[in-house]
Amino acid sequence: MDFTHLIRSFANTRSVLRGIAVHCKLITSGFHPDVYLNNHLITMYYKFNRINDARKLFDQMPERNLISWTTLISSYSQLGFSEEALNTFRLMVTEGFEPNQYTYVSALTACTSIGDSRTGKEIHGRIFRLQQDLNSFVSNCLVNLYGKSGLLKSAWVVFDTMLEPNQVSWASLISCSCQCGENLEGLKIFLRSRNAGVRVNEVCCATVLGACTALEYLKLGKQLHSLAIKCGIRMDQFVVTGLVSFYVKCGESDSAHRAFWEVDKPHFTAWTALIAGCVQSGKGREAINIFVKMHSSGMKPSEITFSSVFGAFAEAKEIEIGKQVHSLIIKSGFSSFTFVGNAVLAFYSKSGFLKGSLRIFGEMDARDVVTWNTLIAGHVYSGLYQEAIELLRSMILESFPGEPDKVVWRCLLSSCKAHKDLELGKIAAENILRTDPDDTSAHIMLSNIYAESKMWNETADIRRLIKEKTLKKDPGYSWTELKNKLCSFSAGHNVHYQGNNVPEVLNGLTAQLYDEGYAPDAMLVSQNEE
Repeated sequence: MDFTHLIRSFANTRSVLRGIAVHCKLITSGFHPDVYLNNHLITMYYKFNRINDARKLFDQMPERNLISWTTLISSYSQLGFSEEALNTFRLMVTEGFEPNQYTYVSALTACTSIGDSRTGKEIHGRIFRLQQDLNSFVSNCLVNLYGKSGLLKSAWVVFDTMLEPNQVSWASLISCSCQCGENLEGLKIFLRSRNAGVRVNEVCCATVLGACTALEYLKLGKQLHSLAIKCGIRMDQFVVTGLVSFYVKCGESDSAHRAFWEVDKPHFTAWTALIAGCVQSGKGREAINIFVKMHSSGMKPSEITFSSVFGAFAEAKEIEIGKQVHSLIIKSGFSSFTFVGNAVLAFYSKSGFLKGSLRIFGEMDARDVVTWNTLIAGHVYSGLYQEAIELLRSMILESFPGEPDKVVWRCLLSSCKAHKDLELGKIAAENILRTDPDDTSAHIMLSNIYAESKMWNETADIRRLIKEKTLKKDPGYSWTELKNKLCSFSAGHNVHYQGNNVPEVLNGLTAQLYDEGYAPDAMLVSQNEE
């Protein structure tokens, strides 16, 4: 009986029970498989995803050859057991076996998976010392390893030594450059690959689209879209998601929708990209409509989808739908994700349901600095300044592993001005200025607090400091539409519109305010005196 043929057949068809039955038959019959047959059994157990059985068989083999070691190392690497793959590789070398190109590929792939650039360098050094030739597979693995480890110069050295870089080589170098944040360099490499006659594939297209998105290169991205159509590139989930994200980031909402709806069955990542784009563009209701279509189509939203769409519910005042989606999150089991909980918390806070916010906060399994910031900011925006201050104190007393960010301190600084809380106001301002010493708004707010408290010497000191640092607050502009024309103006900005002086009109309105009993803030008085 040809056991080798049977084992290969059962391995290819994933016939687990039959494959194990054949192995049992070999053992009970007293038949002693040779190294060739045992290697096929190791491969069979790998395809059955039974790596422990493969290792047990390997350890019991009376004889092993290079293929035995390489098969086991490759099995470990491809199943995600990278540490075991590298340990087996070290043991193989220790026992005197010389790795071949396939062994090196598996070992280097394992290094890349766990970011072990040091072991990768050692393997590369071994190849160099033994003066072994690098085929395209090993070279591509080295480029990928160095690139993903942030060692772009080393990746370039390997790439430049390749006699004929193939499509995978170019794509790896482009991808690694972009992943390291060198998006412009990635685009340059892409253009070089085009000049070298390298064909664009789906992976390369998605990567370059990501670089165009990061740099907001609208013209180049459109050219790449046209090239993808001309070359017949398959519009898979990565390409479509890349196109949607690119057009959304560049403000081309209509193009994003066209790229999305041209696909018969968009992947959930494309749905998520389109929803997130609408939210970022301030089109909350449109984002909700797309989310509803996604759910109606039978496509299950991911935790990222839920997190993205929740920003739209408060903005569009769709409170009831937001509550329904919150129920869907609980049923889907995504409420355990901290970033999803933060999105739900922000929704209830912005919608004015602070009781709901506190309930969500109390139910969260894990909290981060964003959780606290969101809850504190929600109370500030709702005018509950004292409660926000108490939350901040609770956060600090709990020794939370993270600090309130600049937004929270600014919210608290505003609330301190309203409550004339000088002590806490100084603390809030100091924390803002500690991270950003030239923050003009913080200086001005602190000055206003001193003015409200009639602490004129301190007010003068802050204003002197502002002048010494030559800090200038960005002016806030107001605008109005008159006879189909947009007019904008700011404080101290003399604007004339068809013979009418806007400041004169504003002065007249101010006089009417005084007549109605309006009393200006102390800080306004001090500014007018200056």
